Amino acid sequence: MNRELLEADDTPDTLKWQATQNERARAVLHGLPAYEPFRRRLLSLATRTKAAPLVRAGDLWFQRDEREFGRVLVRTEPDGPPRVLFDAGAVAHESGAPARLEWYAPSPDGALVAMGVEVAGSETSNVMVMDVGSGERIRADIPWVPAWPVSWLPDSSGFFVDARNVTGGEFLGEEDSLYLYRLSQPAPRHPEQLPAAVRFPRAYVSAEGRYTTLVVDNRTDHLRHSDGRWRPFLHNIPGMHIGEFAGDDFVAIVTDGHPRGRIVRMPVATASDPETWHEIVPECDDVLLGLSVFSDRMVVGMLRDLSTVIEVRDLDGALISRLDLPEHGTAGGVYATAGHVGEPPFVRSATEISFTFSTPTSSAAVYRYEVAEDRLTRVAAPAVELDGVTVRRITAVSADGTRVPATAIVPESHTPGVPLPTVVEGYGNFGLAMLPSFNSFAVPLLEAGGAYVIAHLRGGGEFGLDWWEQGRLGNKQHTFDDLFAIAGELVSTGLTTPGSLAFHGASGGGLTAGAAIAQHPELFRAVVARSPVLDLMNRMGDPFQDSIASREFGSVRDPVQAGWMRAYSPVHHVRAGLAYPACLFVAGENDPRCKPWQSRKMAALVAAATSGQAPVLLRVHGNRGHAAIGAEAFAQETAEWLAFIADQIALTPRTEPEAAGHRAVRAVVFRADTADVRATGSMMPGQASGDAGGLPPNSTTTHFENAAERTDAGVWQCEPCEWQSMDMGARAEFFHVTEGTIVLREQDGTVLEAPAGTSVYSPPGWSGQWRVPHRLTKVYVSFFPTRRGLGQPQAS
Repeated sequence: MNRELLEADDTPDTLKWQATQNERARAVLHGLPAYEPFRRRLLSLATRTKAAPLVRAGDLWFQRDEREFGRVLVRTEPDGPPRVLFDAGAVAHESGAPARLEWYAPSPDGALVAMGVEVAGSETSNVMVMDVGSGERIRADIPWVPAWPVSWLPDSSGFFVDARNVTGGEFLGEEDSLYLYRLSQPAPRHPEQLPAAVRFPRAYVSAEGRYTTLVVDNRTDHLRHSDGRWRPFLHNIPGMHIGEFAGDDFVAIVTDGHPRGRIVRMPVATASDPETWHEIVPECDDVLLGLSVFSDRMVVGMLRDLSTVIEVRDLDGALISRLDLPEHGTAGGVYATAGHVGEPPFVRSATEISFTFSTPTSSAAVYRYEVAEDRLTRVAAPAVELDGVTVRRITAVSADGTRVPATAIVPESHTPGVPLPTVVEGYGNFGLAMLPSFNSFAVPLLEAGGAYVIAHLRGGGEFGLDWWEQGRLGNKQHTFDDLFAIAGELVSTGLTTPGSLAFHGASGGGLTAGAAIAQHPELFRAVVARSPVLDLMNRMGDPFQDSIASREFGSVRDPVQAGWMRAYSPVHHVRAGLAYPACLFVAGENDPRCKPWQSRKMAALVAAATSGQAPVLLRVHGNRGHAAIGAEAFAQETAEWLAFIADQIALTPRTEPEAAGHRAVRAVVFRADTADVRATGSMMPGQASGDAGGLPPNSTTTHFENAAERTDAGVWQCEPCEWQSMDMGARAEFFHVTEGTIVLREQDGTVLEAPAGTSVYSPPGWSGQWRVPHRLTKVYVSFFPTRRGLGQPQAS
């Protein structure tokens, strides 16, 4: 197909070609030996290892549960039992498409929660507000599509919301509007009158409500005055500046001439004059990420040698305490595995902060720090802690002489000099630091005896704004050179070989993956580019994508900047006759940031140009945007590309029962004379009901029934359906799945999958939900047990 046709999203011929390639890729990937064991292991991890900070509002603690589509939990005590306030799975059921809780924000008094839910990966979501006491949705008349969580007014009467410019589901460029919405009034027809067109504005209201700032690109540019007008604040100060108010002072991290940041205290009235500032924490080797002000002290988050450190200081900058955290790990407030200047590694409430903390060998734990009491509590322990692996620091020298680090996680039993199948991951864009933290996809890789390497590339923010500037705009090639240097170091030190080395990059890292394919195909055996941008020169037809890319890579309207991008744009450097590595391009059909044509075009060009025999596959997931939605989709998608890599670098998945998360048992076989078969109208034992009303098509064939003992056995079949509620009451059930899959979700959100060939015991009193993604057939025995104390459902 020609290049122009591949760029057109909506032509029938293009979509037909894409569908053919997609079905071919799906068949290949699902047929790989590693796919199914990886998928099961990843599903087990996805339902156990995700964690989120607590947010205190009033006398309640809120938490996001991300293990499936996203839920909002509420507790009366920080470690108490949760109540499910909202489940995005209900929206998924109503819409017939995957849905994800994009953000949530409780009101300061804890009485209300505002939320945004996206459907099918569109990244467009209207605001909804729920009453916490009743659980009812209220105020459905809020018409805007928010880019960020709303910012509540201190009295909980309303909020500021940044509304994206969207028409017909399409983003129409970079200029957003800011609205002030009061719950007691109709939605305003007109946005706030900002001094100039702004990109992704975020309003922040001070705790007492006296000041409201407008933050754009981590710059506190404007201040809202009592007359409702926005006026310049720090707009004339170069660099980034982000902070909070302490009375009539503004305490902020500023980077003007200090790329790793320093903390200054400035009077609000004279903030635009640096001569009136008072430096309270000078710049040092640490990278300052963010701060929060509490009464007479502040909490500061920073990176120290790629690890998160959180300190408590007084408002003159003197150190009060340093939180006692494990070494060499990552704290997360917004990002779970990365950090960015202006985004503190914690979330704040009126009197406390909360964050997750993980290391490359332990999944996220949840912490809570009460500021006035100087008390740190681990609310939830890591769900997974890996044994038998070790973490090493590797340093490579890039093409311009810059020393670039990488973090390698390898088996403890590894003998130096003996090559290992190795997967490198890197990002290097938008000042976003990729830090040493727990990554669930690395677990099956490590369990199989491979190595996982995190490359800390320029273009990220691992070492401050200089590290970012050295890998953006005209310096973008440094990002790719850093990766090539790290790959060369891994080979030269004997950790791996080019035939056993793969690279995986997602989103901005997908561009890095494309550069690896185009510039040094000999370095890698396999490359996976997920949700990538691969054509830097043809973005003009997509204003939203162009607005994002222009600030990081350059504008195609500027001849000089266009020359920068043309020099490395991957699709423009595919050459016929080269033996390219095995390539997998993964995209979401609804992705507004990195549209499928980018992957489609590169896949077609590489497949036509390569002189080798390595596969080139294009996988476009339907009903998905920039990333997978839900644990099952994550497990499937991740298992696909991980199995693709494993097949290329000779990585054999571990298949022991403990790795797969199941215990092997004998199958249970029921036999009955056909004359004894009686069809009944019953559903499953217990009371079941569809969350959206109605039951899926199903049938029960009873092979045995004893009314006196209230026991029956038979075969039950069901067509695909979404989540259904279940309460077993006093009954128990043992069943064996012979066709399809049933997925159980317990009250705490844990998801348990039982595919064909596994058996499940549901004890009396069990309640939760279940769903059937494919046609299901199971053989069951339902009974009232005489033994007590049996455990929760277990797949065998």
